[in-house]
Amino acid sequence: MPETLQQIQAFVLTLVLGLASGLVLNYYQIIIRHAKLKAAVLYIFDLLLWIFIILLVFAAMLWINQGEIRFYILLALLIGIIIYFRKLAQYLDSYLLEAALKTIRAGAFIWHGLAAVVKKISAVCGGLGKKNNDPPLNPDD
Repeated sequence: MPETLQQIQAFVLTLVLGLASGLVLNYYQIIIRHAKLKAAVLYIFDLLLWIFIILLVFAAMLWINQGEIRFYILLALLIGIIIYFRKLAQYLDSYLLEAALKTIRAGAFIWHGLAAVVKKISAVCGGLGKKNNDPPLNPDD
């Protein structure tokens, strides 16, 4: 394929990557807006989001153009994100809200299930560590 067509293909694919990144960011924002999270948990989720976005973009860049980063590639990524938030987000918000609420419910279900298991385990382990203050039984009795 001629060099110009490869560059156009890389630009278009990176533009699509920008749209996908915008979708992920929008979905995350909706989840954060509706979930009642403490500040420490929010910081951890923010870190995990950016690790995910970095891995997504890195893997896609390797696939699209063997990891070669040029100015027009970064521009295409930025344009894709801007197009998503300016044009597409308004059409997808209701679907993303529904998906986000389901994600929040599923996360809460898993969290409460894990908390119950930890509570049971700590109750069992707590009973094992108690000291018995009674004197030992005399074997002659």
